[in-house]
Amino acid sequence: MSPRNARINSGGRSSSCQMFLSRNEEGKMKKKNIILETKGLKLYFATEKKDKHRKSLSVKAVDGVDMQIYEGETLGLVGESGCGKSTIGRTVLKLYKPTEGIIKYKDKDITKWSVKKMMPLRKEMQLIFQDPYSSLNPRMTVGQIIGEALVAHGMYKKEIRRT
Repeated sequence: MSPRNARINSGGRSSSCQMFLSRNEEGKMKKKNIILETKGLKLYFATEKKDKHRKSLSVKAVDGVDMQIYEGETLGLVGESGCGKSTIGRTVLKLYKPTEGIIKYKDKDITKWSVKKMMPLRKEMQLIFQDPYSSLNPRMTVGQIIGEALVAHGMYKKEIRRT
């Protein structure tokens, strides 16, 4: 794995996250298509606070992330708690609306796509969280958890067999 550094601003303090890309065995990139690309990706959350000029203040959760992921690569974001790893993933999936920047998937600019237009793409993209408590519901069976995604994407009828 080869590390790439990303500077991600979180809550007014600068945090450093590492991006790790898994490449082919030779360690050299064959000429492949870019699957996912972000340019100047920013996500700011508005707060109730105002500055001395009564201008609303915001928290800079993600501040200018550029990355390219090629076909066959796997990206891992590693960093301290609160540095923006999950926020980047959620923004790329358009679960959060980016404040600024461009998100391209398979050479299509998806930055301004609607929720409805994004639904088919979400079958092809995924986030995997290391912390099972943020990704698994202990009150649900494994079948229910997997079935929930299949139903949400219209890949299975709503009636899921319970055992």
